[in-house]
Amino acid sequence: MGLSDGVNTINSVVRTAIIAVLVAIVGFGGYFGYVTLIQPLLKDRQALAKAESLLEATQADLSASKQKLLAAEDKISEQVETIKEQSVQITMLAEKIEKLEIAMRLLKVDHRLAQITVNGIIEDPKTKEIKTKITLQEINDEGNPIDDPREFEVDGREVFLQCWLAKFEDKYVEQNDNLRSTTLCMFKSVYGNDQAPSTGHRIEKPWTRPQAYASGSKMSEFEKTIWQDFWTIANDATKSKELGIRAIHGQSVSFQAVEGKTYTIKLRASDGLSVVDLKRDNPADDKAQAPQG
Repeated sequence: MGLSDGVNTINSVVRTAIIAVLVAIVGFGGYFGYVTLIQPLLKDRQALAKAESLLEATQADLSASKQKLLAAEDKISEQVETIKEQSVQITMLAEKIEKLEIAMRLLKVDHRLAQITVNGIIEDPKTKEIKTKITLQEINDEGNPIDDPREFEVDGREVFLQCWLAKFEDKYVEQNDNLRSTTLCMFKSVYGNDQAPSTGHRIEKPWTRPQAYASGSKMSEFEKTIWQDFWTIANDATKSKELGIRAIHGQSVSFQAVEGKTYTIKLRASDGLSVVDLKRDNPADDKAQAPQG
């Protein structure tokens, strides 16, 4: 083996060693670069991907929550509107109920017109004919006298009071109409059961009214029309309707006289006459019925 071959062998070994060293350096550098650069970058990318996925999920949840919130707001808005409508309806219903209660009280209000006191009952021992002496006193709603008392003597024990009535449609009574808020009444005569009504004693002067209506005022043209054309209106349905009258007619009420007793003649706003024993006629009862305010 010559020198030249030895040198070549050495060179080959050296080259191999250098290459091995270079390969080792490159391998180490690659590993070091992977560990220090690429691996963290991959981890960052994975973390970023997770963050993006979480963000998308969060955005989706947020969007769903927003839709639910909007739907809830719409529902609340609808409920608020419903509550407002119901509140208005309740208010209107309460007003209607209040008006109805007032109307019902007005329809049931009784007005006192007069009191009849039985002063004496005289029976003829021979003929057995009975004469009843009475005093008629017009009164106001409080039961106080408002006119001079008038005395009458009738034949029989049962006393009849005859009058004319004009009853108006309920809506006028309910509305407390100035002219038609109560049944109008005119006293005509008083008589007993043993005599003909035509022979009874006249109570009022022609075309006058009970003092309970007067209160110091003149009779209105409306009332004059009714009293002066009473039977004409009663037989004319069109005229009655124009005046708001639902019924117009005569009426008689009676009671069996008991000496010493006093009877109250009352008129209901929406109806006719009634006779009540004074002991049962308590002014406080009627005041409780009357509308307040």
